[in-house]
Amino acid sequence: MAKAVNVEELNAALTAEPKTQLLDVRESSEFTQDGSVLGSILAPLSTDVAAAGLFDAQKPVYILCRSGARSQKAAFLLEGRGFADVRVVEGGMQAWMAAGYPLVRTGSGVWAIERQVRFTVGVLLLASFVLGRAAHPVFFSLAPLLGAGLLYSALSDTCGMGTVLMKLPWNRR
Repeated sequence: MAKAVNVEELNAALTAEPKTQLLDVRESSEFTQDGSVLGSILAPLSTDVAAAGLFDAQKPVYILCRSGARSQKAAFLLEGRGFADVRVVEGGMQAWMAAGYPLVRTGSGVWAIERQVRFTVGVLLLASFVLGRAAHPVFFSLAPLLGAGLLYSALSDTCGMGTVLMKLPWNRR
């Protein structure tokens, strides 16, 4: 089972050994927009942690995401592939940034997936209302479908719309 570590422990490990194995499982848009920890390797969870082959399974691997939820899923995948010492960073990048630790920023200007989802839902809800009033009342049926999708997303801790948006060209850089 993966060991939970805090950002102070990760920072100490990186200070002691700059070549510490650090896997970042956020999406590329999050990685570029929010910044990253120096030395981390990006392998989005949506790609099934494809970069696992870049790490030594016998040495500790720290896993980082935005808040910690995806890191748990990635830890399970790595342990299934024989990794002996998997460490999940509690609080993820949010905790790292809150602690004031340094970031590497590339600044691509691409919005984070969560922001893209909120924008898309907002546009669809607004379009549903406008088209329902102006064209035909059937367009009002889009609002409860979006609500059901958001409810399912929250309960299952998945996001179908986010998965679709990640496949768009500007999110695949």
